Amino acid sequence: MVYPRASRCSGRPCNHSEDGGQSMKKLARALLLVAAVLTLSTGVYLAAPAQAAGEITVVSDSHQTKFPTQIVFNLQARGTNQIEKVTLYYKVSGGDANSYARPSFTPGTDVSAQYSFDAQKSYIPPGTDITYYWQIEDANGNQTKTDPVTFTYEDGRFKWQSVSLGSISVRYYSNESQAKDLLAGAAEAVRTQSTDLRVNYTRPLKIYVYASRSDMTDALPKKSETYDSATTTLGVRLSPEVLLLLGSQSGVKQTMFHEIMHMIVGAAAEGPYSEIPTWLNEGLAMWSEGKMTPEYKNEIDRAIKENRLLSVRALTSFPGDPSLVNLSYGESWSIVSYMIDTYGIDKMADLLAVFKQGSTTDKALTKVYGFNTDELDARWRASIGAPPAQTSNSHGRTSQPQSVPTLTPLGSQPQGTSSGTNVPLLAGVGGGVVIVAAGATVLLRRRHKAA
Repeated sequence: MVYPRASRCSGRPCNHSEDGGQSMKKLARALLLVAAVLTLSTGVYLAAPAQAAGEITVVSDSHQTKFPTQIVFNLQARGTNQIEKVTLYYKVSGGDANSYARPSFTPGTDVSAQYSFDAQKSYIPPGTDITYYWQIEDANGNQTKTDPVTFTYEDGRFKWQSVSLGSISVRYYSNESQAKDLLAGAAEAVRTQSTDLRVNYTRPLKIYVYASRSDMTDALPKKSETYDSATTTLGVRLSPEVLLLLGSQSGVKQTMFHEIMHMIVGAAAEGPYSEIPTWLNEGLAMWSEGKMTPEYKNEIDRAIKENRLLSVRALTSFPGDPSLVNLSYGESWSIVSYMIDTYGIDKMADLLAVFKQGSTTDKALTKVYGFNTDELDARWRASIGAPPAQTSNSHGRTSQPQSVPTLTPLGSQPQGTSSGTNVPLLAGVGGGVVIVAAGATVLLRRRHKAA
C-alpha cells in the first residue's frame, strides 16, 4: 500500500518561496565557482577598477646590479592619459646633489622604460649606497613620483662577511682574523686621529679587504691597459665612506691608517672654498703611519747631499715626474713631522680649522704659526741640516709644480648612451693608492678634492 509523502510544511503554513531562495543561492555559488575555475585555467582576470581621470599608476619599479659594469633601472607605468615623460632621479652617498636620466621609451597609456647606468664610464666603488626614484608625467601635465629606493652597489662576485664596531665595518671573504685585526686598528685610528685634529667624525666607514690583486682589479676604476697591468693598488679611498685594501700586502694596516687620515683631514679642513696643499694632506697621512721608514729618510738625505730638495711651495701639488714621487712623499712626511714636533698637534688642528674657513695657505700659516710658506721652508730645511732653497735647481725644476695624474673621480664623466642621457653623478672625491710599478716600489697616494 502506498502512502502519500508528508509535506515539509506539515504542521505549519507552507512558504514555497523558501525553496526558490535556497535554489538561487546555490546557483549563485555555482556560478562563482565556475568563474574561479575559468580564471585559473585560462588566465583571464576580472578587470581592475577603472582609473580616475588623470591618474598614473606604477605597475612595477625595479633595479638590477651587474657589477662591475652597469646598473639597470626598470619602470612600467599606466595612465588614463598618454604618458609622455619619464625621468629617473638618483643620488650616490657622499654626493651633493641629485643626478637625473631620461630613458628613451614609446609614449602611450602603458609604458615601459629602462635606463642602463654605465658603472665603468662613471665609476662607482663597491659598497656605495644609491638612492633613486622615478617621476612620470602625462600629456595633461599630471605627475606622480615613486617612493625613493635605496640599495647598496655591491661586488657580487664574492660571498662577503662583515665584522663591525659602531659605524665602522670591515667586509671580507677570505681571512676573518685579519678582518678583526683591521677593524680594531681602524677604530683606534679614527678615535686618535679625530681627537688629535679635533674632529667629530661620524661618517660610516666601510673597508673592503680583497684577498688578491686579481680579485681587486675589477673593483678599481680603469685607467689604461698598460697602466693597469703595470701597477698594483694596495689601498685606495674612492668615496668618502668606502676604502678598498689589498689584504695580501705586508703593510696593509699602515696603508689603512694612511687612508683613514685622509678622511679625517677632509672632515677637518675641507669646505666649499678650501683647498689644502698636497704636502700637508699627504704629509699628515704619512705621519699617521708612524716613524719615517729608511727608504724615505735615505731619499731625503741623498737630495740634501745633491742639493735637490723640492721647496715646500713646489709641493703645493706634487710634481708629475715619477722619479720624484718618493722624494715628494718623504719631504711631506718630514715637513709635517717637523711642524708637529716643534709646535705641537694643537697648532696643526688650528691650521686645518683655518683652512676649512677658506683661507689660502700663506694666510693660514701666518695666522696660526706667524710665518708663511717660504719661512716654513727655511725653518724646516735648517732643522734637517739642508741648505736654503733655490729658485730653481740643477735639474731645472722651479717652484711651479705640475699636476700628478689623477684617478677618474666618482661619476665625473657624463654618460651618453642609446638608452638615454644623464648629468654627472658626482663631481669628485678624495682617494689615494699605493702602487708597485716597473719592478720597483713607488709610493703614489693620490687625492682629489671634492668640488
